[in-house]
Amino acid sequence: MDFKRAYLNWQKKRLSSWLNSDKELGKHLYSLIQKQNPVGALVAAGSSYDRTQPHQFDEYSHLKVYLVNVYCFAAMRAIAKDVSSTPFLIQQKKRIEGKYQWETQDESNAQAKKIMDLFTRPNPKETWGQLTCRTELAHIGAGNGYLAFDNDEEEFWYVRPDWVKVQTDTIGRLTGYEIENLGKVINLDALDIVHIKSANPTGEWYGVPTSETIKQTIVGKLNLDKFLNSVWKNSAMIGLVLSGPGLDLKDPEARAIIQKEINQLYSGTDKAGKSLVLGGETKVDKLGYSVKDLIPTEINDMVLREVCAAYGVPPIKINILDEATYNNAREQERIYQEGTVESERVLWEDSINIQFVYPRFGDEWRYIYDRSKVLALQENRDEKSIYITNEWKAGIIK
Repeated sequence: MDFKRAYLNWQKKRLSSWLNSDKELGKHLYSLIQKQNPVGALVAAGSSYDRTQPHQFDEYSHLKVYLVNVYCFAAMRAIAKDVSSTPFLIQQKKRIEGKYQWETQDESNAQAKKIMDLFTRPNPKETWGQLTCRTELAHIGAGNGYLAFDNDEEEFWYVRPDWVKVQTDTIGRLTGYEIENLGKVINLDALDIVHIKSANPTGEWYGVPTSETIKQTIVGKLNLDKFLNSVWKNSAMIGLVLSGPGLDLKDPEARAIIQKEINQLYSGTDKAGKSLVLGGETKVDKLGYSVKDLIPTEINDMVLREVCAAYGVPPIKINILDEATYNNAREQERIYQEGTVESERVLWEDSINIQFVYPRFGDEWRYIYDRSKVLALQENRDEKSIYITNEWKAGIIK
């Protein structure tokens, strides 16, 4: 709904001069807006009051998941790289033989070149692939990716999701975005931001971070890692019980001295395997853990499965090659491309077109990804050959 409202707001601005200069035309266009949108009258009326909507999730914490869990890191990177590395095309809708069709344009078309130039080199520091990769990582991580457009310089820039808040009017219509960083606040019009937003059935303005659905799994894995680090850091011998008549365990000072000496002489991974020398009748009992206990395979497998399921990424895409063969690897890649990555490409196309291309260049132009360059989406030549041969043998084709 945000995209539609932004588009209708743009329509309202374009029609403002006509509404003032030609009453009959104004009435007709006003009626069209009402028919397109149940709250069209309200959109046409406009509102100057802005209300900043609070974040629904802790977006900064979700962004940091990229840095603290290797499976999430690999899954997010795989999707972002596959989306951002897909070449794009600029197409124009033309009437050909009585039917409207999309036709790919090149730089010989002045308008197409202008649009292409905006995406080919969005700003002086990044390529479009680098910029979309960062924005897609933010979108997957925080549920929201933002591209700010500088109208004066005609440049796109990445904006961190935790800096951005949606602004609405008193009845909840999108009016713009507030960007706050280092104490500075900038307000941008809705048409100056491209918002890549994950689907969210529980909220209107912000997307759902993927990691929100597996938050407990990620926290559990962090606690397991912390436990292992503590084991190796605190004692390479993994816990000792010292007892004997020569040890005065009731004296706190004596007990502290013994613990300090043991830690200095024998604790730490670099001192593992050293001999412990004690005098008198001191007895040593080791409270140890087996390597299997310290590295529970079942927990790692559970974390892997849940992360892959949440992000829609097969294990082979995050470099887990267990039980991988050439055939099932190719099939995993195809399913992943057709499902996870393709849905992200469609989201990017819709967001860029509805929020940027249509308002500025008209709906006869569109940004679209070139699927012909994605190998996994192409027909398998061997399978196609076998299919055609069987059809020919059955007399279905001649």
